[in-house]
Amino acid sequence: MEDDPINIDGVTKLDVPEDELYYMSWSPEKRLNVKAGERVLQQIRDDPGLVTAQLRDAWTAARVSASDAGSAGQAFAEVVKNMWWAFGVCQQYKDHKLSLEAWSRMYDAGLPDLVLDIIMATDFWTLPQSNAVGHLFDIHTRIAWSSQHSYQPFRQRVLSHSDALWTAMWNNRDIIASWHSDKPPVANLQEHPSVQALVIYFVLYRQTETPLAPSSHMPHFSLHAWTTAKCRSMYFDTVYLCDDGVIGPTLRNPTFIDEAIIDGIGIGPCYARLADLLRGEGPWQWDRPDEVERALNFFDSLLHVDTPEHRELVVGAGRHRIPHLVATIAKKYALSGGLRTYPRFYNFAFSIIAKAIQYDLIMRSSSERMESLVVPGEDLILILSCSIDVLAVHGNDESTLDKARPAYDSVKEGLLVCVQAYYDWALKIKGQPRGTTTALERDLLCGLQRGAQEHWWPSLRALTAAKRRCEGRNKDMAKFGTLWKGFGALLGCNIKRERDRDASEAANRCVRIECEYHRKPAEKRLLRCKGCGVFYCSRDCQVAFVFIEDIGYAD
Repeated sequence: MEDDPINIDGVTKLDVPEDELYYMSWSPEKRLNVKAGERVLQQIRDDPGLVTAQLRDAWTAARVSASDAGSAGQAFAEVVKNMWWAFGVCQQYKDHKLSLEAWSRMYDAGLPDLVLDIIMATDFWTLPQSNAVGHLFDIHTRIAWSSQHSYQPFRQRVLSHSDALWTAMWNNRDIIASWHSDKPPVANLQEHPSVQALVIYFVLYRQTETPLAPSSHMPHFSLHAWTTAKCRSMYFDTVYLCDDGVIGPTLRNPTFIDEAIIDGIGIGPCYARLADLLRGEGPWQWDRPDEVERALNFFDSLLHVDTPEHRELVVGAGRHRIPHLVATIAKKYALSGGLRTYPRFYNFAFSIIAKAIQYDLIMRSSSERMESLVVPGEDLILILSCSIDVLAVHGNDESTLDKARPAYDSVKEGLLVCVQAYYDWALKIKGQPRGTTTALERDLLCGLQRGAQEHWWPSLRALTAAKRRCEGRNKDMAKFGTLWKGFGALLGCNIKRERDRDASEAANRCVRIECEYHRKPAEKRLLRCKGCGVFYCSRDCQVAFVFIEDIGYAD
């Protein structure tokens, strides 16, 4: 049996074509708005100069009475609303869509330029009519998008005003960040309206292969949008930080750092947002390390500007525990082959870590007084143990690392220098007469000792197993093993004590080093191998352990 036809205004759905039925389903108010939009679009087609003049006159009158929500402001809002229905709804239908010739006449009449001039006015964003602000800004966004998508000869016309637009957006950034449009964001973007414009300009620059002007404030506004975003939206990882392909060398320009960060957004808010992202909690949740690598690439680029004023960026990273957060992620994935799977993440991560450690070591040897450590002792041991885990996993197959080779070499070289430098530092502190050490030195030594209690033995065990698998082919294994043993001994670690404790805890730990239950208590009862007595959490871990150790027996 067929469904009963839907009755709309006394007419059944079987009596009218589908497009007319859709029209009839609209509310009376929407029908009136669409009719008004159709009239405006027809005026743009017939006489775009008239529409331009109407908008200019309405805007001039609204500015005079901008301090109140009077009739002039309401008239301006009405003109803008009708234009929005023209571009936002009617222009989307084939029957109403402007031809390329009509689009050209509209540009010649100056309508898109006038819309842009109004948006860039200092008093636009503070108009009492917030709906007019939202509608007019969306009109500009739609004109820019249509020029990119349907009227491609006008792409460069849009970009010709880009620098002026983003300078105005940057200057009004705080107002824009707190402004909420009455109109919800476009469904397929779910972005703040200003970021929708950022997306479109991003696409325009990419599609036209146009370089961003060094003076452009688009990267400034992009970074501000990133620091004030409420969640990881669709374009958060790419557009909010303006991808390398658009920015080019701008990031390493000291002027950008001064204007956008130090004198603009502030070092604290930038690193606070990065810390939120690295923790990956709540609205900042992510599943894989490569989802945060764009942000790490951005901040890594900033840290390579080596001037006295910009060293504050390194100190800011320490205040927000960025080296600790980065090392925690790197260590979590290190034993499961994270370096090979996410080489770019590890490259950026250890580059940031290296700059932070380098700062502490340089400050130690300088005449300046150190107020605090960028990398506390506990975090340093975490970083070193992560480096050793990377070496243990990949030291036997260095020749097959491919894209991960630069990151691996960086980790290995940094590990050698770092262990030796901090060994010497800790040895010097321990050798000083009682009462002569500074508070910073005591904090460093205590932090190193706390970190060693947690990370030293597991990393030494992983390195020892890797050295056994290499069968002497990688001499670095023996070298790092000796260094790590010596550092642990200096910090009060005891191999025999750790080995005995290890044996007593073996029944609660999976034997496979790469397993998450190797370093923390298992959530279920472990199984024991009948052949050699080791414990494992799953058949996969047992098979992997037997294969790696090359044990010739059956369970």
